[in-house]
Amino acid sequence: MMAAANWLGQSVGLLAVWDQYSMGEIPENRLTTRERETTTVFRSWTDFNRKQGS
Repeated sequence: MMAAANWLGQSVGLLAVWDQYSMGEIPENRLTTRERETTTVFRSWTDFNRKQGS
């Protein structure tokens, strides 16, 4: 149970970082390595979804 809560907390935190980064509030060079890897995955996923919708 604790592991699930920990994972959920990290996921919500990474989504918040992605939201701020995608709106230009956080420059890429200020992200940690894990955050940078995660934003790359989110960017690929959102680009894919955008292409699927058009």
